Amino acid sequence: MRIEKILFVLMIIGTSLLQVSAQDLHYTQFYAAPLQYNPANTGNFNGSYRVGAILRSQWASVTVPYQTVSAYSDFALVQDEYANNWIGLGLHVSMDRAGDGILQTFNASGNVAFHKDLSAGIYISLGGSFGYTQKSIDFSKLRFNSQWNETYFDIELPSNESYDYETRGNLDVAAGVALTFELSEDLILNVGSALLHVNEPIESFYFTDNLHGNNRRNTRLVSYLNAEYHLNDYFYLQPGVFFGSERKARELMLGSNAVFVLQTGTAYQKGSQVWAGLWYRNKDAIAPVLGYAWGTTRALFSYDINISNLNIASNYRGGGELSIQHIGGFRQKEGRLHCPRF
Repeated sequence: MRIEKILFVLMIIGTSLLQVSAQDLHYTQFYAAPLQYNPANTGNFNGSYRVGAILRSQWASVTVPYQTVSAYSDFALVQDEYANNWIGLGLHVSMDRAGDGILQTFNASGNVAFHKDLSAGIYISLGGSFGYTQKSIDFSKLRFNSQWNETYFDIELPSNESYDYETRGNLDVAAGVALTFELSEDLILNVGSALLHVNEPIESFYFTDNLHGNNRRNTRLVSYLNAEYHLNDYFYLQPGVFFGSERKARELMLGSNAVFVLQTGTAYQKGSQVWAGLWYRNKDAIAPVLGYAWGTTRALFSYDINISNLNIASNYRGGGELSIQHIGGFRQKEGRLHCPRF
């Protein structure tokens, strides 16, 4: 019966991927930015609080580097006697800088999620986020056709751009669901899906575009499947698949991390570990991962090796990411916690 439930859930999420078509912020280490991709992940971890940050820099070999940084903190609250049902509260902030015009995007959101034990080894998580996004651009650093004098771009010439804003702010709403299955003592499966920018905020710097309503931010669908499989007490795998879709921009990632346990610990204190992984972004990059974990703190570094047609200019150099995460204060309950290790 449990297998039938799992297959049904996977069919629903797989169908949703076929129904949805401006690319959003993205990380190779999607599992290191849990609150950004699905508010249902808020408070869903083996502890009482979690803090983390992730930094990405890319395309330095091609143009002005695109830089993205995110930080988050979440808590597990209002637990019942056995910690089988609880509420998660969290805060997530991100800043992105892109392009010669220094297009900047800032987002801050508050997250809430409810986690419920459906049956032995099966949990459901429902979450939502309510945030504010502000975009700004420096038009003085951009050059337009009207400024070309047949020899060079003359900044003294008018740009003839009739923009009305250099800064815009909007509310941003997201919702998501996740399911966690403890299939055995050695295998845990986590599957989730979320809709980001549900309210489709208007974000154009041009009044005409906003007046006609043709520049709304499309809702983005995110779906993923993670697993953790223990081969023995000293080695386990964390394979995963991630899919994101917004308008015609689609992202598919798959791969796995391998974790080597150097020093064993208790169920709540993991000792020390070495992480190594390899991930693939469809038609774009291969990303090796290296990291180290001590106690309940983890640091990971990944680097995108660009394999798309852009590698002629990038010389195969894509972008690097550095993430760090710490979990503290543990929920005490009988038996094994069923939360995902991500």
